[in-house]
Amino acid sequence: MKIFVKNIFIFLIIGLSFYFISSCSKDENIVKNEPVDLGILRTNEFGQVLGGDTTDWCIHALVDTFTYVISFNVTVISNNISKLEWKTSKQYHCFGFDIERSLKPDSNNYTKIGFISGVGITNDTISFNYYDTVSLNVSYYKYRLKVIDIYGNFRYWYTVMGITLIGGNNYSFGPAYPNPVYTNFNLPCDIPKDDTVSIFILNGFDTIFFIKNERIYKGSYMIGIYNNYNFHNVQKRLYIKCSSLPISDSCRNYGDIQFE
Repeated sequence: MKIFVKNIFIFLIIGLSFYFISSCSKDENIVKNEPVDLGILRTNEFGQVLGGDTTDWCIHALVDTFTYVISFNVTVISNNISKLEWKTSKQYHCFGFDIERSLKPDSNNYTKIGFISGVGITNDTISFNYYDTVSLNVSYYKYRLKVIDIYGNFRYWYTVMGITLIGGNNYSFGPAYPNPVYTNFNLPCDIPKDDTVSIFILNGFDTIFFIKNERIYKGSYMIGIYNNYNFHNVQKRLYIKCSSLPISDSCRNYGDIQFE
């Protein structure tokens, strides 16, 4: 009897030893709480690109800056005087802003016409303005800001779509913002010539048109699109068709949007 108990005890010790050894040799499963890539170009409520699928919306390169311009508006206050207004939500080592102007609608050649100093470092919202006088015989002109930090790095900001005095010379749509979207979103558009435009979403067998075969005049626009169809937890593709824009230009013909 004693021998039997002794053998049971020995087998128990051996079994527990193998269990602890095998448990220690196992790799632990580590769960990483990494953000999920939704397959979209993520943007915030100010239109700033946050990352994601940079091949969407014809965006092929990202440029970051520590000074965030949240609005840039141009108002024509007389026949030859324009008022430029912009706001920053944050500045980090901001040296200042070059104001540049182009007098040719089909050109990307800009000339510096003024400079406004930045405030260095701040997390406060700061407003700026600048007045420009142009010749009365100039029919078309557009503006951009060159945001410069103290190290010489810079980034360009163009006039907000819908406020610019003349559109660009290329078709441009988006990126839509904010994305992901909870309720409504904005779609910047640049139409280089009068065209017939449709903007829509395919929803199963239905086509939901936001703009359907409308004649849009040359210019830059900001189109507000409302989620009246209560899309939630779904990714949709927004299609853009223009009679003069080739179907083969696929990256300008659509963009993906995530509805939360």
